[in-house]
Amino acid sequence: MLHEFTKKGGISPGVPTYTTYFPDYDIYVGSVAVEVPGQMNLLRAGQIKGLIPGLPGGAQYEILLQRPGRAVKLMDAQSMGHLWIIVLVILGNIAYVYRVRRKQKPA
Repeated sequence: MLHEFTKKGGISPGVPTYTTYFPDYDIYVGSVAVEVPGQMNLLRAGQIKGLIPGLPGGAQYEILLQRPGRAVKLMDAQSMGHLWIIVLVILGNIAYVYRVRRKQKPA
């Protein structure tokens, strides 16, 4: 069994290298979210046996093992970051509508 956890800028030769040179091994991959679509084909083809997709996948894996750790904690931060972005988008839209309506009023 071969485990490959990738991150950008790492020194790993990459999943395609492992699937080429070690076809008899069961390969399980933990990957950053942006790489998951490219690795789904390897999963569908059976070249890799499992895929942990990004931070949410890592957090789910930790919960499955009943050992909550860093990924579970980071999911809280990621969720708050996403919530903050949504709030800022809503505030920006409100400001835009207010500005457009103010320009439309005759002086």
